Amino acid sequence: MLRVETFVFRGAVRSKKNSKEIGVVCTKPNAPGSYRKGNRWYKKVIKCSDRFYEWHDVELARLLESKTKAFVSPFKIVYRFYLGDLRIHDGDNQATSINDLLKDAEIIPDDRLDYLRDLHPEYVHYDWEDPRVEIDIIQLPRTDHCEALEILRDKEKLKAIAKTEKTTQIAVERRCKEILGRPPIVLTTEKSNEN
Repeated sequence: MLRVETFVFRGAVRSKKNSKEIGVVCTKPNAPGSYRKGNRWYKKVIKCSDRFYEWHDVELARLLESKTKAFVSPFKIVYRFYLGDLRIHDGDNQATSINDLLKDAEIIPDDRLDYLRDLHPEYVHYDWEDPRVEIDIIQLPRTDHCEALEILRDKEKLKAIAKTEKTTQIAVERRCKEILGRPPIVLTTEKSNEN
């Protein structure tokens, strides 16, 4: 049985990408792009809006409170959007904000394509009274691709496997790349549930 966790984000999900503001920070003297005002040096920066950080901090605290066990690669996320108004919404930007939030809460390790195998906006509805985004994170079975990627990214693991198999690291790398060049094979249940 595949593990599924459902999360609900009530209200408007703030877009990290579309809520940028220009701010000013203190910087070192003569830093690139800086200017002097009185005795201090400043630099203009682009940052997310305060509204985004307020939303992010509230939702992050809620997710951390839930003490949800982290997912391992691979997994998929299904998004169901319930909009509360007729404004144009960018689901991709909202999904990115949610993915970053799940990563910050350490529920998913990352939203790279080798971890997140399917990003699936299921449907859009209007709910004037209770706008929200519901997501399901679904743990997918581990494949030989997952194992090969982990070996290629972890040089210590690569070295240990080469030593155990009495071969070179280059031979292990070559074998992993061959595995990635063909369709994935689902690993047995015992091995896939170890992680």
